[in-house]
Amino acid sequence: SVPAYLKAFLFLLAFLTGGFFLWALTEWGILSTERMKVWTGWGLVFIGMALLIFYRAQGTQSVKVHFLVQLSFAWMGMGKVLLAVGIASFFPSGVWGFTVGAWAAAALLYPFYPLWMDRFISACVAIMALWFNLWDPTSEWTSSMAFREALMITFLLLQLGAAGAFWTYQRMSYAWMPLAYAL
Repeated sequence: SVPAYLKAFLFLLAFLTGGFFLWALTEWGILSTERMKVWTGWGLVFIGMALLIFYRAQGTQSVKVHFLVQLSFAWMGMGKVLLAVGIASFFPSGVWGFTVGAWAAAALLYPFYPLWMDRFISACVAIMALWFNLWDPTSEWTSSMAFREALMITFLLLQLGAAGAFWTYQRMSYAWMPLAYAL
């Protein structure tokens, strides 16, 4: 088995590798803030590469396999961010667009990418994006403080109810544990 310090170092290298590739795309003008709709496509490319790397890396417990899994995790994270920001550019109000993008990335990729940490982080980001949108004081439909408070209390009760249902269900699959922790 690979020691924990080596796994952390491999994650740092994988994250830097993915970040350098993203920086190179930005420097070459492929990713620019003027063409943010293109980010959706690049997000799908990063996600596809992450899935390909992850499923090709399954095997023995070698340093190479751990590096490839960490690389796929870093690329999946960057792909989900690019996808969410790209989807947000299709909406007139980017705040709700990012929430839709975060939920789409979390829900659509949940069954295909079984890495526990990715599932947990995606669920947390999707829930937090919805939290921030519901509490947004600049929104027209939540301008009343009493309405916002009632909406947040209702959302919190639904969240606690869902968490309670996850934790008390006897035959809950291991695949749904990250979502239960995120709630």
